[in-house]
Amino acid sequence: TYLCDGFPRNKENLDGFLEIFGKECEIISVLYIECTEEECIRRIMKRKGNSDRIDDNIDSLKKRFKVLEDETVPNLENFKKFTKVHYINGNQTPEKVFSDIDAIVKDLLVKRE
Repeated sequence: TYLCDGFPRNKENLDGFLEIFGKECEIISVLYIECTEEECIRRIMKRKGNSDRIDDNIDSLKKRFKVLEDETVPNLENFKKFTKVHYINGNQTPEKVFSDIDAIVKDLLVKRE
């Protein structure tokens, strides 16, 4: 059992993944954390002080949000054709977001046993 973070971002990524691994693995669920752009920027700018990431800047973030809007969000419709998509409110406290994700993952794992 694997959890892939941030992948696939678009239909081409999904198609390639399914072409290579489609017969050997099953995508049992997708977790999508919905968070406002403002909250994402606030958190990433806060992280910037403790990180060496060079892409934690406003210009890079705007590009990442554009990709999210243009490619990733529409790709969720492709997932809905064959698996459940769980939406998590990312505007909550990090502890609550973690708790929500933890509950979903534990439930999915129990169902797989």
